Amino acid sequence: MAKSVMTAQEWKEKGNEEFSKGNWSNAISHYTNGLRLTKEDNAEKGVYYKNRAAVYLKLHDYKKVVEDCDSALKICCNKALYRRCQALEALERFEEAHRDAEVIISSDPNNKVVQPVATRLLEIVQERSKENVSQILDLAFNVSADNDKRETAMNNLLVLARERAGAEEIFKKEGVSKIIQLVKVEKNEKVICTAIRIIGELCKNNINRTESVAKFVGLPWCLEIMNSTSVQIVNASQYCLQVNI
Repeated sequence: MAKSVMTAQEWKEKGNEEFSKGNWSNAISHYTNGLRLTKEDNAEKGVYYKNRAAVYLKLHDYKKVVEDCDSALKICCNKALYRRCQALEALERFEEAHRDAEVIISSDPNNKVVQPVATRLLEIVQERSKENVSQILDLAFNVSADNDKRETAMNNLLVLARERAGAEEIFKKEGVSKIIQLVKVEKNEKVICTAIRIIGELCKNNINRTESVAKFVGLPWCLEIMNSTSVQIVNASQYCLQVNI
């Protein structure tokens, strides 16, 4: 049959045949032809993307797996999310992979395939958070260290504070008390602003952490840092105060 008269569905079926035979290049070509013929973002197009992602997964081309799964996820389904999760794990982007696994479980709590994957990824994420927080705290609060390195360390700490495992580890390492002390003596305005934002992120969407921070920090500290001539520091402190209220 000539290529020009084949339908997208027929190309998909040919792709499935080649996939079952292990002919990866042909499978990719056929799924791609099916995608070219499918103009609308419908469920069938999502299937073509995730089928092609499955081929890329076999070829260990994880970046293309992520790209195709991203396209499929704009249209539909957990299968694409799981394949992206697998690819992200292979790329050692464990935090992102864990988020995908958690999304699948939240919509399909009885998914026995994803449950052990989510558990494994959580252990990796927690261990990495422990290592990262310890290293970053040491550098961020080393006042004799290079300013650029300290600013980078504080920004990394801010990123970790936005993750559940990272935020919990910062608490365990007494990060809040260290940040409070740092703000009192720090001269670098960028470090101060980031430190204040970290406090805000630690409190965000978590009542227990907010109560702990509020008891430890207190309203006077928030008002004190708001009494600054720096617009950036005032803005950061206002955000921190809003989160704590």
